[in-house]
Amino acid sequence: MTQIYLIRHAEAEGNVYRRAQGHYNGQITRNGRRQIEALAERFKDIPIDAVYSSNMDRTIQTAGAILKYHPLTIETDPGLREIYLGSWENTPWGTLTAEYPEQLINFNDDPDSFSVEGAERYPEVGARMLRSLTDIAKKHEGGTVAVVSHGSAIRYTLALIDGLPSKEMPSLPHGDNTNVSLITYSGDTGFKTVFKCDSSHLPSEISTLGKQKWWKKKGLHDTSNVPIIPFDASKDWGTYESFYSETWKCAHGTLRGYDKNIYLRRSQKRLSGGNGIISFVRYCGENAGIVEVDTSGAEGADIARIVLICVREGFRRSGLGIQLLGHAVELARAGGFKKLRLCVSEDNKNAIDFYREFDFNIIGQSAGSLGQLFTMEKDISI
Repeated sequence: MTQIYLIRHAEAEGNVYRRAQGHYNGQITRNGRRQIEALAERFKDIPIDAVYSSNMDRTIQTAGAILKYHPLTIETDPGLREIYLGSWENTPWGTLTAEYPEQLINFNDDPDSFSVEGAERYPEVGARMLRSLTDIAKKHEGGTVAVVSHGSAIRYTLALIDGLPSKEMPSLPHGDNTNVSLITYSGDTGFKTVFKCDSSHLPSEISTLGKQKWWKKKGLHDTSNVPIIPFDASKDWGTYESFYSETWKCAHGTLRGYDKNIYLRRSQKRLSGGNGIISFVRYCGENAGIVEVDTSGAEGADIARIVLICVREGFRRSGLGIQLLGHAVELARAGGFKKLRLCVSEDNKNAIDFYREFDFNIIGQSAGSLGQLFTMEKDISI
């Protein structure tokens, strides 16, 4: 009999930016690196004979946790990849909720009925997962193996092993990042589950699901997943200015020194020249946040800049800011940029801590209209 520890990858950008990341190859977050450290300690004293991973960066990095205390190498297998999401790839989950509500329900609750343009079907995912796991189990017969894969692929595979019908998928939990399931395989009985989706190695402060609500299904108005919509230059300039003035006042405690016409002209020039992208985050029918990215490359050919990012008072501390920040990262990547910069008041400790948590580092300081500004930068290359 072969034992297989089936492990979900650590927290990656898509998990916190709330974007569909089937085969999209995002970075592991700072919190994800903490989860990897906790996973390494969990497996410190468990004998492991081999380590396998899908060929995605987020699983390969997670599999490195096993290597910390075990002198092994990681073998990659594309059969262990996440479901390919076709036209949904790298789209905000909130946008998909708004545009494809029925298919999103199928995706989570009746996967055999899930069907999206260009995407894999779940039965195809289950077949390749079981094929790869069977090959691994036979190759290491009588041994113990760690296999790192992805949330939806693992969840569907566990349902197949347990004989759970597609429409009963809601009874199977969504496992946290780095959660561990143990399955066994023998030629006589096939696969059996010993335990599923255990994340006891994660302290609550580094749990991904502990900070989110989407998996609890508490209603439609859940800020864990919100749509992001494009700016309409024919009607949205008044809204843009109101966000800019709110940002100024939040940063400086006053509107002294603020001239709306200066910032409107600059933004209009970027937009008309094709060097700016503005997007809103929408909540309960209202534009609750905004992000503007300068793609002119004025600070360097590989550097984009966040000009404006703001969540309205009353909507803050509810997960909207990170989705806007993540959208800016993805817009910059799509433009071929390798770095993303922004400026923040040196007195705005909450904002500085927020950006640091998502791997922005202070690289310089300059004089602003009402005080000193830090320039912060994130390496977004993948």
